[in-house]
Amino acid sequence: MFRGLLNQGLAIVLVSHDLGVIRYLTKRVYVMKDGVFVESGDTETIFNDPQQAYTKELLASIPGTLGVAARKKLQG
Repeated sequence: MFRGLLNQGLAIVLVSHDLGVIRYLTKRVYVMKDGVFVESGDTETIFNDPQQAYTKELLASIPGTLGVAARKKLQG
């Protein structure tokens, strides 16, 4: 459904904690911590080369992306 709307040129604001869904459905992503945007950019750029420490921690917490020993639990 979302892909069809995006292909029609419509903009959608999607708020989710499911980063897999975010990566699949979006072209641009904004990372928010404590109500403040800490990083934004092209989705693939953010996922492949995050610049902010919080974004790096957030992406490292995704199950299946790193070995269990390397994965971190976010605080806060």
